[in-house]
This record gives sequence, structure tokens and C-alpha cells, in this order.
Amino acid sequence: MSKKLSPRQVEDLFTFCREHYVYHYDLQLELVDHLASGIEQLWDEDPRLTYTEALWKVFGKFGIYGFAKVRKAKEKALRKKYLRQH
Repeated sequence: MSKKLSPRQVEDLFTFCREHYVYHYDLQLELVDHLASGIEQLWDEDPRLTYTEALWKVFGKFGIYGFAKVRKAKEKALRKKYLRQH
């Protein structure tokens, strides 16, 4: 039986996103889903990993700037949308 994230850990992922300056809820949902899937996949490979170890391994795949690239792309898309509406 593979390990699954608890509801508390999922809430922690939302907090983790906010701590890394991701404030748009739709983007948080995508990132939390990505992080959760990655953590559970790592647990399938090595169930001895702790939640924190797995989280940082998955987050490390975003590179040195973390969520900054994803966040900037979202902000750019929103600016473009609002300029068109204006």
C-alpha cells in the first residue's frame, strides 16, 4: 500500500505556496496538485522518505528560482487579460 498525503499535509502545501509568494488560488491549485503527485510518486519509490524530504525534492525540480518563473508567467497573462478588457 502506497503512502498518501493527509488533509493536513495538503493544507501545508497551500501554505508552502503562499510562503513562496504564489497568491493566485488557481495557480496554487495547480502547484499543490503537482507537488502532491510528486511527493506520492517519490513515496512509491522510497517509502522511507519523510514528507519534508519529499517536498523539498519535488520543489527542487523547479530550479533555483522556485515558483518565480511560474508566478511571473501567471502575472503576465493576467496583465495581458486586463489590458484587453480595459
